[in-house]
Amino acid sequence: MDFGRKQKTSRLQLREISPDEARRVCRFVLQIAGISLNSSKNRFLETRLNPLLEKYGIPDYWSLLTEAKADASGVMAQDIIDAVATNETRFFRDAGPFELFQYKIIPYLTANRLPDSTGKIPIRIWSAACSTGQEVYSLAMCLKESLSNLRNYKITLLGSDISQRALDRAKEGVYSKFETARGLDEARLKKFFTPEGNAYRIRAEIREMVSFKSVNLLEPVNGFKEWDLILCRNVAIYFRQDHRKWLFNQLANALEPDGFLVAGASESLAAMCSRFIPKMFSSCTYYQRRF
Repeated sequence: MDFGRKQKTSRLQLREISPDEARRVCRFVLQIAGISLNSSKNRFLETRLNPLLEKYGIPDYWSLLTEAKADASGVMAQDIIDAVATNETRFFRDAGPFELFQYKIIPYLTANRLPDSTGKIPIRIWSAACSTGQEVYSLAMCLKESLSNLRNYKITLLGSDISQRALDRAKEGVYSKFETARGLDEARLKKFFTPEGNAYRIRAEIREMVSFKSVNLLEPVNGFKEWDLILCRNVAIYFRQDHRKWLFNQLANALEPDGFLVAGASESLAAMCSRFIPKMFSSCTYYQRRF
């Protein structure tokens, strides 16, 4: 496709999006990613998508969608998803889930999982909307602090997200001072990070515990099963009700029979998936499958 022939938009002025363009953009994002956007929030769409008009030299949002649908590589569609996805996250976001993990789930798994053929105890954890990686790295730090000898365990720590841009940042493992200050105390910062210019890089011992994968949560993923813990926090709120029901039913299929699911604090599963039983630990709600 020849994007160079089109006039680039000004960096100083946002190109206005029409109501029809906004509806079409929202429908496109819903179809390919399941993210339900409010088409009346024109300023949000303009702010997020205007840089793509500049990047590709495209004059309007209608043309952006047309080109994205024609792009067989899927790169433009991914750029649109990256632009509109909400990647708000931080280390140890909300104390409750990490207290649950450290003081309830880890002791339970170490006591109830049997060694595999290699003699190691398998522990499988999936952060299902990991954004730029802070959540899954926080879990890795908890495991490092809680288990005296990691060599006795076969740990699978997976972080997935639909945004490739977020995953690229997560894989890099470099965070600004602002990002590390949100949730990390001084002791963990010194223990698990090394200074790098005006930022901090997570140490290899933590980075190597984690793998990352691009996953669309509204598409079936082969082989995603037998997880001991799935965290799917603050993502379903962006989905339609029918998509939420489908998602949590798939997560139920992916869990071990006695596995744990942690959703966002505002995401009750009561009306969405009857296959889960809500339980409490301290101030944190978690879910386990009905037998």
